[in-house]
Amino acid sequence: MLRAFKTEVELTGQQKQIFARTVGVMRYVKNLYIKRNQEIYQSEHRFITAYEFSVWLNNEYPAANPDKQWIKGVYQKAVADWYARNYTSFEMSCSSVCFVRISFSLWSTEKRISET
Repeated sequence: MLRAFKTEVELTGQQKQIFARTVGVMRYVKNLYIKRNQEIYQSEHRFITAYEFSVWLNNEYPAANPDKQWIKGVYQKAVADWYARNYTSFEMSCSSVCFVRISFSLWSTEKRISET
């Protein structure tokens, strides 16, 4: 028999502040990852990996945006784990969309060839 346990965690004021800050940075990084992927896809027609994004976020982005140093003020393992896990879901969703685009473009090409 399986049992379930309900657990409630009561955070202190400082813990609530750290949690809110970490979640806020993770949300910002998620949106930044999507924006960066869109930029790369439009210019190079490919998606960046989680590792490429990590290198860019840790090296190039802070140098170009000195006002965004607050990203480094949270637990970085949580942020790194987030984009590593979400890269997989992003890759899966994009691969199905790309497959549909490729299939449609092949179908369109075959249709044009057969019409001539």
